[in-house]
Amino acid sequence: MIQINVTKCLSPKLQGFNCFNFSTLKNYTLSLSKSDNISTNINLLIYKCQDVGEFKTFMPNNCADDQDFNSIINNPYADFHMKLKTNQYNTTSQGIQVNYRNSYAFIQDSQFKLYTQKIQKQVTKLKYGAIIQSESIFSSPIQYDVENFNFDRQSIIQSVNQTAYMLIIIEMDIISYIQIQFSTFTQILAQCNSTLAFLMYLGFLGRKFALKLMREEIFLLLLQNVFHGTDERIQKKNKLIDELNCKSFQNFIQQNQIKSEQKEEDLLKESNYSIFIPSFDTKSIKSVDNQHTIIKFSIKKRQFC
Repeated sequence: MIQINVTKCLSPKLQGFNCFNFSTLKNYTLSLSKSDNISTNINLLIYKCQDVGEFKTFMPNNCADDQDFNSIINNPYADFHMKLKTNQYNTTSQGIQVNYRNSYAFIQDSQFKLYTQKIQKQVTKLKYGAIIQSESIFSSPIQYDVENFNFDRQSIIQSVNQTAYMLIIIEMDIISYIQIQFSTFTQILAQCNSTLAFLMYLGFLGRKFALKLMREEIFLLLLQNVFHGTDERIQKKNKLIDELNCKSFQNFIQQNQIKSEQKEEDLLKESNYSIFIPSFDTKSIKSVDNQHTIIKFSIKKRQFC
């Protein structure tokens, strides 16, 4: 285990932050090899200023009071802010694009917190050049995945004798490879030739279509000017065909109308069919009374006789 020094950050994007100083290390890259069982990581322990442990062996002279320190730790809005660097090759600007990802860790007096920052590393192989291509390789982290675990701080102190409040582990997790190759001059010419060939093919098809239209127009002009009589006969035949088609269509419509009218007449005849109603001879009341009186008179006359 190698201790890394901490200094003030020089970048204006990291104003007010402390950065790791890797200048004393010969190899300051994180490595991962599962086949060889080799891995490197960075461990960041957060101690109280007055505490002394296995890795923090001294106490500064400018420590704050315990009351102030506890008020900061127990504040729900207080956190440990980190900026994690990410690099990626930008094909538009053809340069390395540097960004910083924000990560926040929260400290509590009664808990020991373990944060693991798992890095996804990207290895970019770049080939560029118009005629003779050169090759460059860029290696940089592009993504961080966070895992968080909480433990009871008193049990950690008793079992491991570790007085730190938090441990942040930065380790390699995934390595991805990407290759970027710019087109050479010969490849650009080949693409231009293929594009020109496609355009020539389209021009050939357009030319054939235009020739066909021109031949039809010339044929019509010859019929109208040189063979005027033939053109008139053709037009008359076309008109006759159109007239015959129109007449046949009109006859078809008239037949349908006649059929529909006949059906309507048949329905009217069936509905107006004469129904026999028996007739009875009727007489008025006066005639009936007259007859009755005549009958009575005749009866009386017979009696007198």
